[in-house]
Amino acid sequence: MPLWTLHGNGRTVAPAAIVKPEERLAWPVTIGIGAQHVIAMFGATFLVPLLTGFPPSTTLLFSGIGTLLFLVITRNRVPSYLGSSFAFIAPVVASTEADSMGAALGGVMVTGILLALLGLLVARIGTAPSGSVC
Repeated sequence: MPLWTLHGNGRTVAPAAIVKPEERLAWPVTIGIGAQHVIAMFGATFLVPLLTGFPPSTTLLFSGIGTLLFLVITRNRVPSYLGSSFAFIAPVVASTEADSMGAALGGVMVTGILLALLGLLVARIGTAPSGSVC
């Protein structure tokens, strides 16, 4: 059984269509989208630490560890890369200026723990609104 099947003609995606995790586009399109994703994610993962004062090498290391854990936990069913977010810039800078880098790092850690707990909750109870039938 092949790992991926070709979505449609492999070159285009209809406006309302979704490319499922087990599908892919033609290799030139896939490589192009992948290259764009690498550039966008590397920019965020490298630029955000520079703007917040965190070491980029540490951010890249934990981004890689987080991505590997995510892929193992989802059994590689959801292709993803976990990188930094520009949403963290303002709170981290404010926390660093008001208190310290340690306080900012603690905030990032607490946010990560809360997101992990939320993920476990969603995995446990699902995403369907209450009373609806899946």
